[in-house]
Amino acid sequence: MFNILFRTFLVLLAYNSVAQNFVLENVLKNQKDPVFQKVLSNPAKYRVQVLYSRPISRTSFLEFNYRSDLTEYFYPASLAKLPLSVLAYDKINKLGIQGLNTDAQLITYGVHTPLAKFKTEDSTYKHLSIKDHVTRCFVVSDNQSPNYLYEFLGHEYINTRLQECGFDKLKLNQRFAHADKVINKITGKVALCNQLGDTLMVQEACTSKFERDLNIDHLVGLKHYNSNGKLINKPYNFNLDNDLSLAQLHEMWKQVCYPFYPSLLALTTENKIELKKTASILPDQSAYPNYYHFADNYRKFLCYGDTACKIPSNVIIASKVGLAYGFISEVAYYKDCITGIEFSLSTALYVNENEIINDGKYQYETIGLPFMGKLGRLIIDYERFLLQYKNISTYNIAKNIKYTFSPTAKKGNKKG
Repeated sequence: MFNILFRTFLVLLAYNSVAQNFVLENVLKNQKDPVFQKVLSNPAKYRVQVLYSRPISRTSFLEFNYRSDLTEYFYPASLAKLPLSVLAYDKINKLGIQGLNTDAQLITYGVHTPLAKFKTEDSTYKHLSIKDHVTRCFVVSDNQSPNYLYEFLGHEYINTRLQECGFDKLKLNQRFAHADKVINKITGKVALCNQLGDTLMVQEACTSKFERDLNIDHLVGLKHYNSNGKLINKPYNFNLDNDLSLAQLHEMWKQVCYPFYPSLLALTTENKIELKKTASILPDQSAYPNYYHFADNYRKFLCYGDTACKIPSNVIIASKVGLAYGFISEVAYYKDCITGIEFSLSTALYVNENEIINDGKYQYETIGLPFMGKLGRLIIDYERFLLQYKNISTYNIAKNIKYTFSPTAKKGNKKG
């Protein structure tokens, strides 16, 4: 019995060696797929970043990345809704008001957030709750709800709290609405009330004192169209826009999706479970609003971005995507409830062949979505290989059959 247990232990060591010897860059570059070859032949042009985390315990991961760069700018677009949603839960808990939770109705008075009401079954009207706005941010990436969360949080709380929690490379500077840098620092009066209409909290209008360095240029492209539709023969400068590190978004989402992973965010285990569940809702699973006319992959790019097939019920993908100005990105948590495969995967890509910003001519369908779909499936294939390797090896040793290992990165890469 001891020999069998000892040999099984050796198998697990070999299995971990295979996993640790995985070289993400080699795997990506060895793919014969033309989309991979196109992107990987000029990664700087496509500004590609990939981060892949495999949990090996409740609090630790094997980490892999390709061109993860804190200094290379990518436009996050709707990825900004992820930290807004997480911080909405964080602030509710930080307020510490009895009876206050994310079911509270949010009443706003700001010019960028007109009163948001909906008709209930008894024909009365109520305001959307914090949770309602978070759901809309994730399920179909609504562009109004993040403005309500922004109003509730405030520019100063958003940015100082991110720094306090170790996310110093996440800078949120704007609403999802046309406004200059001064207006974006001003938030209007808001109130939170329970389902009976009782006011639980009132927050007066305020002006943020948080300052960010606007002298750092983020120049992208060769030309751009300005807000008046005039072509400017200069790169576009994103220095006034949101500036979010993909690596730190990846880290934040891990802190949400793995409940025992340490975090400075004021989130309960129940908060994390709820956020992950909300982020995994497919359009036809949403009771209110009903988004049945959207396909499963409408906002699930990794694994499914280039295919309209139905996502299996045993697969959970809790994620947020971004899509604008030729930038396409996603921060995702993946779990197969049957096989137990579980990992986190984030990527960003720039697909703008003519290098003109704001002309609407981007290669999402021909490069962006195929790359992301294939990337997700590539990682799943590798995870399946590891699972089969582990199971077959353990089975053979348990049967006391001699097994020869060849746990090399090459073997893993070939299957992956």
